[in-house]
Amino acid sequence: MRLLSRKTVELMLTPQDVKDGPYFGLGFEIQTSENDYRSIVSEGSVSWGGAFSTSYWADPKEKLIGIIYTNVFEFNTQGINEKFKTLTYQSISD
Repeated sequence: MRLLSRKTVELMLTPQDVKDGPYFGLGFEIQTSENDYRSIVSEGSVSWGGAFSTSYWADPKEKLIGIIYTNVFEFNTQGINEKFKTLTYQSISD
């Protein structure tokens, strides 16, 4: 059962603010060719973080979704999220 139309998803994944990155669609930060050098995720991936150091991303090229919930209300825990992401990508084998 489809909840969102193909066009709605396409709009959500289209950068809405075309100034210098990061680039945001409707609900996500989007990994584009302009900001791809800053992250291990593939171009076209989407991500977001929230309160209590939550973080998630979806990488369609790798067919991968990562979610981490730490329940720590500190904004200096970004290192944990990036380490989790890096370790996840290191575990992918061809």
